[in-house]
Amino acid sequence: MPTAAKQLIVNADDLGLSPGVNRGIAEAHRRGIVTSATLLVNQPAAAAGLELTRGLPELGVGLHLNLTGGFPVSDPAGVPSLLNEKGAFLGPSNANFARRRDAEIRTELQAQVDAFLASGRKPTHLDSHHHIHRHPKVLEVVMELATALKIPVRPLHPVALSQAGIPHAGHFVAHAYFEKDALTRLLTDLRCLPEGTTEIMCHPGYADAELRRKSSWVEVRERELAALTDPMVRATVGAAGITLVNYRSAWLPLP
Repeated sequence: MPTAAKQLIVNADDLGLSPGVNRGIAEAHRRGIVTSATLLVNQPAAAAGLELTRGLPELGVGLHLNLTGGFPVSDPAGVPSLLNEKGAFLGPSNANFARRRDAEIRTELQAQVDAFLASGRKPTHLDSHHHIHRHPKVLEVVMELATALKIPVRPLHPVALSQAGIPHAGHFVAHAYFEKDALTRLLTDLRCLPEGTTEIMCHPGYADAELRRKSSWVEVRERELAALTDPMVRATVGAAGITLVNYRSAWLPLP
């Protein structure tokens, strides 16, 4: 099966972060161009988010691996180097990553994969909260997990993924679509989309109390939602000859 000239995966990060985020992602799929989402399995709204997607069969759902927000899925006693004095994950700074032990990273990320699989579903792909798999010690574990699951990984390190034989999108766009020129920027990205498979990352959602309590990205998610669901966006996708896919439906040959 040949790859379409221009395939586009639009992935909404942070499914499960809050009920408002879940609702925003679902709306961005129904009314807009979001084709994929990634689940934070360690968040209280994760089960509800995954259940919501059961009614959205065209929405691919991957795993948003997380070592920087909330509490571990594995036994906290087994991953002390990942946690602060309150038992929550350390933040995303490089200094914090220096103290994380490799074996504990592997333990927690495997536990998150197992938690997803326990739902009876397999993730379409792997990516990570705060792009933690850009760090070599995390990337190694993520590649091991992806190889075992035989699924793609978000291409923050495409050369390493290709060398490991792990499928990935050929292009990755991480622009934020919440500035005053958000719609213009999104339309420009679509019109300039290269041939092959591209992933666009986004963070749509509705501001709610849970989101305000745990994230600094609040109202900006509503602005991204507005851009992603603007009628001009879907019209531009059609005019540009873009095929909307997700990581399950896209044909991603081994590099």
